[in-house]
Amino acid sequence: SPVRALSVSVMVITPLTPSKDELLSLPRTNVTIMAWIQMGGWIPDGVVKLYKTKLADRIKFLRETHFV
Repeated sequence: SPVRALSVSVMVITPLTPSKDELLSLPRTNVTIMAWIQMGGWIPDGVVKLYKTKLADRIKFLRETHFV
């Protein structure tokens, strides 16, 4: 049966000033990921797991590419 849910995700990207202590003064960025979900019924565990996995993969990618 259909399940209705509302999901809103926001990424806040804030530029930071480069560190003066480093030899190469590279630009830095702070990334904050916020998510809000309002479920209107029962959602299968597989769907919840898939959502968590995709979010974790996105955070891992950002860390590996030095964006976090």
